[in-house]
Amino acid sequence: MSISSLKYLQRLPPLSSSNVGKVLFSAQPGSVLPSSLSCTGLSCQAQRQALSTEQSRTVQQSQVSPLNFPPFVKDLFVGKFNKSVLSYAEVLNDESQFNLENKIREVRNFLDSNKELLEQVDRTGKISPDIINSFKQSGLFGLSIPQEFGGAGFLCTEIARFYEVFGCQLSLSEFMGTNEFLGYGVLLQHGSVEQKEKYLARLAEGEMMASWCLAEGGTGSDPDSVVCEAVEEGEEFVITGTKTWVTNGQGAQLFTVFAKLKVRNSLGEEEEKLTCFLVDKNELGVGELEISQPYALAGMRGLEVCDVRFEKCRVSRHAVLGSPGEGVSVLQSVLHRNKYMQAAGVVGSLRILLDDTIKHTKTRKQFGMPLSDFCLVRQQLARMAAKLYCLESMVFLTAGLADVSQHPDVEVESVIVKQFAAETSDYIVSGCLSLLGAQVNLDTSKYQQYMRDNQVLQGWQGSSNINKCFVGISGLRHLVQHQPELADLRQPANGNIIKTMRYHCKTLEHHVDRVSLRLDLSGCVHPGLQASARRLEWCVHKVHFVAQELLLKRGANIQVEEHLLERLSDLVTEVFVMTCAISRASRSFTLGLDNSEFEMNMVVPVSFESKQRVKRLIWETLNWDQEHSNRDEYLEHSGEYITRRGGYVAVHPLTKNSF
Repeated sequence: MSISSLKYLQRLPPLSSSNVGKVLFSAQPGSVLPSSLSCTGLSCQAQRQALSTEQSRTVQQSQVSPLNFPPFVKDLFVGKFNKSVLSYAEVLNDESQFNLENKIREVRNFLDSNKELLEQVDRTGKISPDIINSFKQSGLFGLSIPQEFGGAGFLCTEIARFYEVFGCQLSLSEFMGTNEFLGYGVLLQHGSVEQKEKYLARLAEGEMMASWCLAEGGTGSDPDSVVCEAVEEGEEFVITGTKTWVTNGQGAQLFTVFAKLKVRNSLGEEEEKLTCFLVDKNELGVGELEISQPYALAGMRGLEVCDVRFEKCRVSRHAVLGSPGEGVSVLQSVLHRNKYMQAAGVVGSLRILLDDTIKHTKTRKQFGMPLSDFCLVRQQLARMAAKLYCLESMVFLTAGLADVSQHPDVEVESVIVKQFAAETSDYIVSGCLSLLGAQVNLDTSKYQQYMRDNQVLQGWQGSSNINKCFVGISGLRHLVQHQPELADLRQPANGNIIKTMRYHCKTLEHHVDRVSLRLDLSGCVHPGLQASARRLEWCVHKVHFVAQELLLKRGANIQVEEHLLERLSDLVTEVFVMTCAISRASRSFTLGLDNSEFEMNMVVPVSFESKQRVKRLIWETLNWDQEHSNRDEYLEHSGEYITRRGGYVAVHPLTKNSF
């Protein structure tokens, strides 16, 4: 297939948010493709002609608005579980799904026909301009941009499907994602009408590419440590500073830059506040912008990460995104929201690796038998497939939650999915390479790239510590907002004894491990998964209980220790994983989809093992008064000791105390 064959995707017909069904996750008729769209080689034209104009009119009249859908994972912390999620995310109607898969097939065929160009990315450290230009001509740079600004206006579910295909080369999916969700993501949410009209159409066409400038030499996960500054001079701002880890720094024309600006607070005092700016490379003077050569990355080499230096860079007052001094809130609104899209690319990459491994085990023989005939190998493959299945389920359920909500609140889900993607990648890459044998250790092996990409992925766009603390804190804050009476329970001596006794009566079932399954989640899934649903419900009740206990016993002003936040995050992650996997498997078996029995067979052990991990996490989190309850203090003191001494200080095991 020639590179130009992707042109049919230009002006992709949008599925507007009004296509979401009134009943959560139930497919309703959606928009109909215009007959002028060319679907090369797929006979789409004949099928579209079979749809009459009257049918199209009826479809358009049946569209409804998105729902005011509450946050799913946050509500777990307050003891709420939206059972409609167990029907899984049927966001697209049949025709929309058919049209989407046709487009996906064409993109996949294009990428398959250009495997050599994709394989060169790891060697050259650069994505081929031919691929980028074809994507530009196809409208793939504007998937999330609304139609009125020249984009496709796709739903999150559809965009995630595209990024899954881009994942055949992780550098490609990350390159596209940084441009779309960070580069001009702030512009979509906080840009003025004038800013959007000026840039969005050009970004959708690929005429411009955008990049994200937040990190600095001394700034990682803490935005308040930014030293890049902006000074107001008349009708302009002068930006000075150096940004690091800027993806596609050399190819970008539009930079989303965060800098400190002096603004007046409510008391009239001047203070430095983070502010977000749009910096157009084409409007800068000579010497105002300097871009370094790309870093030599170990993995994801096609991202072309650079340093970008702003030297008294002058921008207009109209270049501010949001309001001066509101950079932190602007940052928080986009930083976590679309991280699950990164996981969609990881799904595509891991699927290829796992398929290669399965084929290898069928052909490679040891002791006169194929590897696939050994029980341990089969179990290893099944566990990796189950991990991938859960990740895939989480990605598209999160996308569905974003689509059905009028004001989506999926930040916590998004971070959970991103973190689970990193852990799943580590598990599957390690497992697959161990089965593929010693050949993967050769420098010429194509599987070396998976090792390098996986290592970069572990800390890309946020470390696991930051992600898990974010999940824990977000959930506890949600609990405090919905149960402010917990503050009274922390002080039973101040006339709150009755409230305290009432709380202990309510939570007695948890202390004696006799939890009442009053949500009846087993009645919401296929009969073959009812036992798994009961395990899920047990865990759901435990999330609320553990969160309350942490706030009451360890959470003054929500200052829960980091190691407890990590365990709380792991606990709610297990619940979300079980929910997504059970929901998807139940839907597959109910609809009679291919291989649905295989899905159920994977989900049953997943639910069992997840419940066992939840039990362990609860014990580690709440059992402070039992033997070795101060194990966390031992670890913390040991860590403090070696950092104070500057290294590993244990003497050699052969050392003798002799003279």
